[in-house]
Amino acid sequence: MNAELILGALERAHQRPIGRRQIAAAAIERPELLTGEGASAPIQGVLRFLEELRAAGAASVVVPPCPSCGRANPLKRPLGAVRVCGNCAAKAGASLCSRCNKQKPIGHCDENGDPFCSSCWARDPRNLETCAGCGTRRRVYGRTAAGPICLQCRPRTERVCGICGRTGRGTISRATGKPLCDLCKGHWIVCSRCGDGSLVRGGTLKEPLCARCVNPDPDFWKRCRICSTTWQLTTAPCTRCSLDARLRKVFAADDGTVAPELDRLRERLVQVDRPVYALTWLRKTNVQSTITALVREHSQVNHAALDAMPRSRTLDHFRSMLVSVGALEFRDEGLVRLEREVKETLDRYTPGEHPRALRGFILWHLMRRLRGRLKDKSASVQQIQNVRAHLAGADGFLRWLEGRGKSLSGCTQADVDSYLSTKPAHPKKCSAFVRWAVRRRYAPAGIKSPAIRWTGRPARTTRTSGGPAPGGC
Repeated sequence: MNAELILGALERAHQRPIGRRQIAAAAIERPELLTGEGASAPIQGVLRFLEELRAAGAASVVVPPCPSCGRANPLKRPLGAVRVCGNCAAKAGASLCSRCNKQKPIGHCDENGDPFCSSCWARDPRNLETCAGCGTRRRVYGRTAAGPICLQCRPRTERVCGICGRTGRGTISRATGKPLCDLCKGHWIVCSRCGDGSLVRGGTLKEPLCARCVNPDPDFWKRCRICSTTWQLTTAPCTRCSLDARLRKVFAADDGTVAPELDRLRERLVQVDRPVYALTWLRKTNVQSTITALVREHSQVNHAALDAMPRSRTLDHFRSMLVSVGALEFRDEGLVRLEREVKETLDRYTPGEHPRALRGFILWHLMRRLRGRLKDKSASVQQIQNVRAHLAGADGFLRWLEGRGKSLSGCTQADVDSYLSTKPAHPKKCSAFVRWAVRRRYAPAGIKSPAIRWTGRPARTTRTSGGPAPGGC
């Protein structure tokens, strides 16, 4: 580089001549500051000088990364003999928060001198007031003539959105210079030009555009500081990297380890087309509590561990996700739930004749016949409901007999007719149980129960060889 470029970079690095002389003296005394040792610079101006030289085209000049975290963040604060970024300096000065009992950077202290981290101080009741707009106790964003207001109720100008055309609250997009409403700000689209999935940054709802197609200049956009691939206006983590970090935190046990099954699910979830949907699902309270209970109570994630947890729809959905990514082996959940219901129904009986008859009817008659029909296929909803209805019909009849002090082997035709006259919930299924019990000699012979005849089309008969076709001449 020539002397003019160096002097120009030096002038931009510091406004005062005394500061320029200090920067020049430090660079002359320690030339290694220009080739990678800039973190140990005696003054902050040396780092600004390195950035200006690099921007002017000095390829041999190295702007040092943070010596603590290794990221290319500005080195603003001294820590010992080197300078580190703001995040590392804050972590080095972290202390135990009196509210959450976590090692965090301390931002405030109350009147008693107790330290608070920024998150706990923002949620402290002493910093909350009733919003004049919505009436909710929240953190005060500003004060008006009507009283304090929160962030959601702050006055904002309504504009016509340049993407959807609706009039609403929003901001001016720095990418296009046009109004952008709050709904479109987080709208995930498939770019009409390149076909990539991303947040909308321009165009219209019919022909949306991603950031790269709105402005193809790479110097205009910043990158995600984690993956360095997402084109965005800040260096904040992108949605996909935020989802990855959230999954790692939720799936980790108390010792920091992650089960292989959960790690495989994390890898697949991070690759979904719309990570914002997965992030929204993960933020739900029931999802967090279910996953937290699983990783804390069970070191291995398998069907047995999931069966030991309280049943819920969230748990069933989470199990199906593990099965879909191959983390757990497939099993027919409909049959498993049905077997669980049968066991719970049988456990309510005292040992005797009735549970033996009910077990034989459900397990050895209906379930065995169902498995023979299924072979390697899964049971349909109608098949599961049919067996469940038979279970309810037989259980209702046996409970009715027990309530009158009678047993199945001692019941009569009058008892069966009397029960069916009460119009039970499943009379057809109860009749099927009674006929089976008579055939298997659980009930006295001669008892009859009405059966429903099939009134539909007859089954197609197979034509024998050499004979005429049905209906033929």
